[in-house]
Amino acid sequence: MAAILMRPRRLYGMDLIANILAIFQKGDGHVEVLTASVRKLDHLLYAIKLGSDIVTAPFGILKEWAKNGIPMPGNEYVYDSGKLQSIPYRQIDLTKKWNKYDIHHDLTVRGMERFSEDWNSLIK
Repeated sequence: MAAILMRPRRLYGMDLIANILAIFQKGDGHVEVLTASVRKLDHLLYAIKLGSDIVTAPFGILKEWAKNGIPMPGNEYVYDSGKLQSIPYRQIDLTKKWNKYDIHHDLTVRGMERFSEDWNSLIK
């Protein structure tokens, strides 16, 4: 499951990550959650705190993290979402076959394109 942090500016995208992790926590463990293309160090740290299985970030974010001593966020870490609107948790029934879910969203497509651009810039 890829959680792309492409969202309307008024919504708190890290809630999406937390919600996806909560949904799949009750699953059988065959799904890993990818927090892709984070754009700020705070997003990286919060994704780690939340327990994202995989996080991708531009090299500049990783350099900033290293410059700060590669801190690992503890339970006390709080990411300030400012005035962003929370995305409420909604339980999703995971018993259906994958192709029975509507997984298309324009922002997800844009996020996947952005992720691909980041990835392709690494392998050049």
